[in-house]
Amino acid sequence: MDFRTILPAVLLISALTLLMPLEQAEAQAQPESSLEGRLTRVVIPNVDFHDATFEEALQFLTLQTKEAGKEPRGVNFSIQDPEGTLKAKPVKWLRLKNVPAREVLGYLLSICGATARFDPYAVLIRAHTDVAVDNRTASQKEVMAAAAKIREANLAHMIIPNIAFDEVLLREGLDFITQQSATLDKNAPPLNFVVLDQELLMPRAARSIRLRNVPVPVALNYFLRQCNAEARYEANAIIVTLRNESTKDTRTETQKAVDAAAAKNREASLARINMPIINFEETTLAEGVDFLRQRIVGIEEYPPVNFIIEDPAGALTDKKVKSLKLKNVPLTDALAYILIECGAQVRYDEYAVVITPKS
Repeated sequence: MDFRTILPAVLLISALTLLMPLEQAEAQAQPESSLEGRLTRVVIPNVDFHDATFEEALQFLTLQTKEAGKEPRGVNFSIQDPEGTLKAKPVKWLRLKNVPAREVLGYLLSICGATARFDPYAVLIRAHTDVAVDNRTASQKEVMAAAAKIREANLAHMIIPNIAFDEVLLREGLDFITQQSATLDKNAPPLNFVVLDQELLMPRAARSIRLRNVPVPVALNYFLRQCNAEARYEANAIIVTLRNESTKDTRTETQKAVDAAAAKNREASLARINMPIINFEETTLAEGVDFLRQRIVGIEEYPPVNFIIEDPAGALTDKKVKSLKLKNVPLTDALAYILIECGAQVRYDEYAVVITPKS
């Protein structure tokens, strides 16, 4: 056994487990005396922006760097904005804890569509004119990607016992998940969310979600899909963006096989539940699904089953089962009849039965 090859890997894993690689990688990449390097070394304990402007957010960073003692006068930000539009760009909602000032600045730049140049005495900021370029080295990207995976894996061990959302806004749902994670593991790093597409913070609600005993990443995924959004994990934050249907499936073939097997088991288990009688007249899809859920609750040997109506555009909101009368049918068949009436389809996941508009 060659310990010369094992030792570096052990050291890397130890660093990742502490969830510190992002700060370390950036700090190592910047000279101690450079302005960007100094910003990386200032950790801001709490960021809470609500309906702020870009200019106000930068003023907050100046004050924080001054109070941290790293910059006697605070870091200078110069906004090159001849049209006067960049300063007033809204930062509708951003909450972070224990994040380097350089990273907070990066999130603000992404939210407001700006770019920065670090001069010796000031950070020069202007609006984006070209596609942003990722200047990180390959090793930095690998370390940060590994840290993000560890963050997601750690969250997967946190099980939220109950979620009951009705017309919950994106920021309200994210606040709830943040509070739940803090309660479930008081020693875990704070859960930070960065909503890059601020239009998601406009009135856009998850209509109805009922979940029991699901891991934090699973709950987050179902909630965001209701809001037509998706998540990307980073070392210090979870980035929320508009959902992209072409997003690549990053699961391994083994993971896909495991997920498929779990879905088949879920469907087979539900097929063994008998529905003695169904008598629907002008019943909405949500009411019909809730009826099936209540039937399962009444069976002692079956754990609660999560049903999700994933319909961010509201195509299924007013759909109804005009008339359906059944006796002694498997629950999966009863669900199939309901979905046919409402123009919907089903997907069996490991943690939920997901209903979507028929494609």
